[in-house]
Amino acid sequence: MIGGVGRLMPFELSIVERDRRWTLVQSEMARRNLDCLIIQGSYAAFRDANTSLQHMTNVNDEGFLVFPIDAAPTLYTFENRLDPTWVADWRGGIPFFGKSIARRLVGQGLGSDRLGLVNSSGLRGEYGGFPHATYASLREHLPSATIEEATDIVEGVRQIKSHEEIRCLEIACAGARKAIEAVIRTARVGVEDIDVRAEVTDTPFRNDCDQGSMVLYCQGKGILHGGQSGGFVGPAKRTLLEEGDISLIELDATYRGYEAQYNLAFAIREPDERWRRLFECGARAFRSGLAALRAGITLQKLKQALVQPIKDAGFTFANPVFHGLDLSLELPMGTCPRVGRYPDLSELVDAGMVLEFEPHPVTENGKRGVGIGCPILLTEDGCRPLDAPYSPGTPVLS
Repeated sequence: MIGGVGRLMPFELSIVERDRRWTLVQSEMARRNLDCLIIQGSYAAFRDANTSLQHMTNVNDEGFLVFPIDAAPTLYTFENRLDPTWVADWRGGIPFFGKSIARRLVGQGLGSDRLGLVNSSGLRGEYGGFPHATYASLREHLPSATIEEATDIVEGVRQIKSHEEIRCLEIACAGARKAIEAVIRTARVGVEDIDVRAEVTDTPFRNDCDQGSMVLYCQGKGILHGGQSGGFVGPAKRTLLEEGDISLIELDATYRGYEAQYNLAFAIREPDERWRRLFECGARAFRSGLAALRAGITLQKLKQALVQPIKDAGFTFANPVFHGLDLSLELPMGTCPRVGRYPDLSELVDAGMVLEFEPHPVTENGKRGVGIGCPILLTEDGCRPLDAPYSPGTPVLS
């Protein structure tokens, strides 16, 4: 994984990009005979339940967007701020969002029309869903309106990335690359957990990425996943790295909210034979998925390409072996043995989607596991890692 990339200059998402998104959403609204969307977003589900709201407003916030098919939209949040925004009409709405939205719709002549709710289903379902209190308020104040589910409209548009969105992900990848290089410089026998974790947390922010990019970090000789040592809110640890330790990291380096997710593994000096087999298995699975991935492949065939090398090596797996990337992880997603199946595996992937491969072979006794992966862009004629120097090997650090 050692290598470098040139610095990609940061930029703001353009009005052209805004108009592209709004036009695609309005086209689907017209096809489904919807007069207005009410798009909700919140910091639930690890702060990822606001992605459709952010996609449509260019604001990383909680609130509601009233998005008529043929009139100017209105954004309601706790209060308006100075963030770059695509919505000129930005209002405070707390604590009675439903009542404020209903008044706005009646004022625009939409009080008895067909309304679609966004963020009441989808990948996170009830976990990041539309608030019941707001829904009840809308029903009370708009008794003549027809209200239906429409989450898939915005989620569908989000899956196919534009040039600007891909550029955001490439800048995030460059920040992640700097974090990988920082780990290689820092992680040694005798170095404290907190020092390695601090490098991974701080480096993307110092290289144009958003503040607060997710870092899951774990080290030891019998570990499964980076999140084992506290996840998002784990306390600082003073554990020293020892010879034979493994460091597992799951990193979301983000730029303008776009998450370039990596699963990384590092060995402190030479790993034992079982760890080597896990590393080699993860690398084989990654390469197998890369060879199979193309526009038009079913999710089932892609899952099979990633899972079969794991099974052939006598291991099992614990996490989805791939999932979509956008302003958070998203569909399409492989099956997760612990929580059941999200998608219909007969669905197809398409050019313009970005996936993260994260094959996660685990020993049959469940004591050791390793995740390896990076963002992959589907192109018209195949696919490519968005981090060009990436290779699925595991660095052995002195």
